[in-house]
Amino acid sequence: MEQPVDYEWLPTKCASCKKLGHTAASCKHAPDVVKRMKEPQTQSSKDLITAGGIDTAIPGTPSMFCKNNRRTRLIQTFHMILMEFCNILSWNVRGMNKKNRQMAVLEVCRLNKIGIGALIETKTKGNKINDVMTSTFVGWNFYSSSILEGRILLIWKANLVKIDILQESDQLLHSRVRLLGRNHDFCLSIVYGSNNLETRKLLWSDLSTVQRPIKPWILLGDFNVVFNMDDRLGGRPISVKEMEDAHQWLALGMATEMKTLGPAYTWSNKQDGGARIFSKLDRVFTNENWSDTFPLASAFS
Repeated sequence: MEQPVDYEWLPTKCASCKKLGHTAASCKHAPDVVKRMKEPQTQSSKDLITAGGIDTAIPGTPSMFCKNNRRTRLIQTFHMILMEFCNILSWNVRGMNKKNRQMAVLEVCRLNKIGIGALIETKTKGNKINDVMTSTFVGWNFYSSSILEGRILLIWKANLVKIDILQESDQLLHSRVRLLGRNHDFCLSIVYGSNNLETRKLLWSDLSTVQRPIKPWILLGDFNVVFNMDDRLGGRPISVKEMEDAHQWLALGMATEMKTLGPAYTWSNKQDGGARIFSKLDRVFTNENWSDTFPLASAFS
């Protein structure tokens, strides 16, 4: 006889030491900047902290919002890079055609003082992109194309940065970022990997040959692939084959994963009980030049 077991919650896991029963905010092994953080209960405009002199709202772990009198896990997961001059947001918004979703994105950018936003899976195409940007995102510049539309939309504050597009495909947008009034520029790559292994090989090929006129480099987004054996909870076991291409790219030594504070998993199939699956599909990578140029930059999810 087999008795199915439903797990409606997961134990608290520290993002710093990876042990259970406490958070990074109270972990004695966590960096000092983490210990100063106040553990937020729900995402709101009051959940503001100061990290490295930057006021920012950090999403809860897990992020929650109220809907129909239930506490429901947010559909979207995002990464936020805190920098001294310009914070970066990468967010799989899963649709941005509705006005309330557009306003939610704008509010997240406002609360977290975002200067550059990589919006993934917007499902917004054609003239709708221009309509959304001109009506809602006043003061923002943007880039999309017939290749990228519906998949990646890059937005940036016109008074903070200037961005030049260097390379694009339906899985990658590569650019050069100039911080206005500052001496430090960098290359930024936004990734939205295919969920097909063979198609994703084109992404790894592009990342292996990407040109970087400026040495500091950061790449982030939804890679749609696991990198480690513990990147999935539930569902089918992770195979070596599905990680092989990612590991071959990592072996080139072009970039290393940036330590990110936040939930261990960035995606869920939102099924109930034993059918629920959690995976880590979103990541942030940087090269050594980035670390040398922006030593105070930190990543949260």
